[in-house]
Amino acid sequence: MSKSISASANVKPIKVLIVDDHYFHTEGILAYLKEFSVTSKCDTASDGIDALKLLEKNFYDIAIVDIEMPRMDGLELAKIMRKEYKGTKIIVMTAHEKRSLVYEFLELNVSAFLLKCYLSKDILNAFETVMAGGTYITDEIQEMYDDYVREKKELESLNLREEQLSKTEKKIVVMMCEQLTSEQISYKLGTSKSTVDTHRKRIFKKLKIVNSIGIAIYALKKGLFNP
Repeated sequence: MSKSISASANVKPIKVLIVDDHYFHTEGILAYLKEFSVTSKCDTASDGIDALKLLEKNFYDIAIVDIEMPRMDGLELAKIMRKEYKGTKIIVMTAHEKRSLVYEFLELNVSAFLLKCYLSKDILNAFETVMAGGTYITDEIQEMYDDYVREKKELESLNLREEQLSKTEKKIVVMMCEQLTSEQISYKLGTSKSTVDTHRKRIFKKLKIVNSIGIAIYALKKGLFNP
């Protein structure tokens, strides 16, 4: 706690908007900010629509935004704010560690992303960082973002490779997953075994896969095969 308290000394009183549909959580944030005297004005909204009404009439240095809310959620609100209220820095808070959401918010260049379970520990440091023009991302959130980006790139690579496969090659991939031999595949396709063997070699080369286990994993990920 001492780290967060000392950080507040460098934060000038600021105008804050808290957007969260959980009353007790909102009250907790209000009490915490009041305790360390970091705000000159602090308003609350229970969802994105109410938040936009306040943003139309008032300027806020920071908006603390929850993700899951009725009528308009935090992601939709953040998208609008990035276009229409660029002067307000967005601090996202959530109880859900969902990597795809972390990715979407960070791609919007929000100023901070905090987990609710660590909010009291991180929020004052986040205020200081974002008001100085920086971005406050905890190690846990950064790791989630990096993992998602890596998986996204792998999936995009798989999509590109799939596009390179012909219809016949995709059929052969499925039959390989069914553990059919080249002779059995050639019979089903009405072609020669040597032609099937040529297709198999091309499939391995196009997908950059070295064995049948890799083919099975690829087919499962792409939804080509459901055992």
